[in-house]
Amino acid sequence: MGDDLDLNPKQIGGLMSRLMNSHMGNGPNRVSYNDTDEKWTISPPLHYSLEASLPAHKTLVDRRDLSKLRSDSKELAELRPGIVYISLCAFSHMGPWASRRGFDTVVQTVSGITNRQGGLFPGATPGPQFYPVSAIDYLTGYLMAFGGMVALNRRVHEGGSWLVRISLAQVGRWLVSQGEIPEANLKNISAEFTPEEIASWSTVSDTPMGKLGHLGPVLSLSETPPRWVRTSVPLGHHDPVWPERSL
Repeated sequence: MGDDLDLNPKQIGGLMSRLMNSHMGNGPNRVSYNDTDEKWTISPPLHYSLEASLPAHKTLVDRRDLSKLRSDSKELAELRPGIVYISLCAFSHMGPWASRRGFDTVVQTVSGITNRQGGLFPGATPGPQFYPVSAIDYLTGYLMAFGGMVALNRRVHEGGSWLVRISLAQVGRWLVSQGEIPEANLKNISAEFTPEEIASWSTVSDTPMGKLGHLGPVLSLSETPPRWVRTSVPLGHHDPVWPERSL
């Protein structure tokens, strides 16, 4: 099992209600990315480095100013040869849209997904509609994990450090390119999951904020049921250091 160190800039705020369900197992903390000494001391033990917060949060930084906030892939590769660096952006890592931010919902819109969704499942008001779930976000997470595993396999067989790049826009276009389910198959589909269905997938954890209801692990194993060793905690709960067993 790997250790996770989740770095968040000190100026970020107002997001805890959104992060409680997504930070299970992480060690969220706050650091000043302008503190180069702090940046270097947290980097060496890494096997993976994941840059994924910047696609949407304007409170962080413009991508053109990334050098002021974090080590880039080349710097980390020099500090930790053999690292796998995974970078996520909203639209592109190069070109005129490289600095543009965007959530899953923005990419759904530019991908044409909301237009079709509004036609098949009209909302209270006419017009485009979002998916009931952030499909692009979920798919991007799985593809990033897959890309990291492919890179790690290549590192084992070929050596070197590896860079994996992905964008929400690429994933949205890939999703649309998979084709569409015939409209006849979409009739009589419930707009929402039933409370019983949600309860069957959910669990409750004790956290510093109190009891937190959330979705449980996707996998279900009879002998070794998966669980999170670390529950969700407030930002800044952990110091920006690696657990001793990782060093």
